[in-house]
Amino acid sequence: INRKAWSMETDRSPSSYMVVTEQLRDLVLLRDDRPTRTEPLKQRLNELELQLLEEQSVHGNTRRQLEEQTHKLSFALGEIEILTRRLETSHTTFKSRFNEAESKVVSEVLEKEHLTERCEELGSTCRQQELLLSKKDDEIRDLKQKLVKQKESYKREVAELHVQMQQEAYMAQMMSKGQASNTERTPKQSRPR
Repeated sequence: INRKAWSMETDRSPSSYMVVTEQLRDLVLLRDDRPTRTEPLKQRLNELELQLLEEQSVHGNTRRQLEEQTHKLSFALGEIEILTRRLETSHTTFKSRFNEAESKVVSEVLEKEHLTERCEELGSTCRQQELLLSKKDDEIRDLKQKLVKQKESYKREVAELHVQMQQEAYMAQMMSKGQASNTERTPKQSRPR
């Protein structure tokens, strides 16, 4: 294996697994270059192979955990997407109902303002009518007083006329009696001659 190619490959993903594999390959290359020192290198190679197996085992466990976590994450993302859709639906429904309620409140407020204005107008009209009625009551009271005074005045005039008529009747009676007695006296006076 070309060292340069191996080095470029390890540069891309510098994990402990790759470092161990690179070291292992370096040992194999050294072994091929120097066959006389094989015993310590074999021991080192065995150690490195054990480390590699351990790293592979750890890597496998990590991969399984990663797959489990990826599955859980995928499931959680699906749940989040479902909940997001539900939330959007709930939000749209809430916004729609809120807008309806807000429109209703605005309509009721306008209606209340209209009724308040109408009540104020009616109250003003009632006050004007009460003032007018009060004036009319005063006028009626004045007219009643005038009527009472006129009645009393007419009664006095009628009483005076009655008295005057009685006086005139008495005077007429007296005059007619006086003329009758004068006519009786007048012939008697002509007789004595």
